Order: sequence, then structure tokens, then C-alpha cells
Amino acid sequence: MITTGVILFDIPSKASKNNNILKNGLHWLRAAAEIDSEGIPQLIDIKCQAAKVEFKDKNNDPDYLALPLPEKTISKMVVADSAIKKIDQPFTSFGGRIQEESDEFYTRVSERLRHKNRAITIWDYEHIILQNFPSVYKVKCLNHTRYEGTATSINEAAPEM
Repeated sequence: MITTGVILFDIPSKASKNNNILKNGLHWLRAAAEIDSEGIPQLIDIKCQAAKVEFKDKNNDPDYLALPLPEKTISKMVVADSAIKKIDQPFTSFGGRIQEESDEFYTRVSERLRHKNRAITIWDYEHIILQNFPSVYKVKCLNHTRYEGTATSINEAAPEM
């Protein structure tokens, strides 16, 4: 539950449909996080009968995905379906990327030829992370291979005898 997404439950056919509170034919569902549960207090919402919608490009403006689609923009289906009662878009869209410009393409290819997707230097790590995680704004790797502080070595700190 780190990012927006859909959780699917696979209910076994032998699951009990008889209970004391719900109508017959309905099931109780429970989701639990046994590990890494730090994100649960930051949970915003849980929606039932949710679906993920993907943008289909039909020769749209290339800058169409530059800004996310505001919430409540999608309100109906392109092809109506009587089995679906309501369409609701409660949150802003996510994950859209604009088409790569030619300058960005040549820069990316040049960097890829330089490091061959194997990070060796700090510069390589920073650029590979930025390329693979577009939601990250800035990366700064710290160099810890050399210490240039004020601490003295053991030999200098020991009193002479």
C-alpha cells in the first residue's frame, strides 16, 4: 500500500457464505499487513469495486500528460454499460509522462552508452535513479570513501613515551 493501486482478493470457492450478521451469499473480507505496516496511518481511502484506468493515446497533444488529470474529471464511460451504476474519480491521476523530446533522447542515450546501465560513479547512481524513477525530483549521493574531517589518527592522539 505504498502507492495508489488496486488490491485483488481471490476468494476460494469453499469460503463460507453462511454467517450471522450478513445476508447469505456475502463474505467478510479482512486485509492485514504483517510486516512493513508503518504506512497504514497514512492511508487516505479504501474504495470497493475499484478499477485502474489507463490513458489511450489517440494522437493527442504531446503535452497532454504534462499535468495530472484533476479529480472528478472522469464521470462516465465512453461506451455505456448498464451493469455499472456509477463512475467516480476520487483522486488526481498518477504515473503519466510526456513524450521524450529529441534533446532528452540524445542525452539519455549518451548517458546510457557511458555507464551501460551499471552504476560505478556517484554521477552514474544519481542519473540512473532519476531516469528510472520520474517522480523523484533530485538525487544526491554522498561520497563516504574518503574522510576529510578534523579527527586525528590513533598514532597522533597517543601520548609519546
